[in-house]
Amino acid sequence: MKALKQFFKIRETYVGIAATLAYQIIFFSVWLTAYDGVFERTDQLKVALVNEDARLGEVVSKAIEEKVPFDSLYYSATLVWCSISLLRLHSW
Repeated sequence: MKALKQFFKIRETYVGIAATLAYQIIFFSVWLTAYDGVFERTDQLKVALVNEDARLGEVVSKAIEEKVPFDSLYYSATLVWCSISLLRLHSW
């Protein structure tokens, strides 16, 4: 208890505590406001399912397609591979 009293006699202790509390308040206010309106924009959410297993992957993708409440689009692997290769070529 004596060490704690000595610790609080130092002025910088209060500055450190105030800075810590200010950081937490700022962090949480910025973090929590980022989630404002997430559910109103879920119709804009895009999800990709990458299938590299030709045998079992087709069964899994069909099962997922039947259960999800949104539309599914299919792209061929060569199209995706070409676009990735082009991005690598043109990235500076």
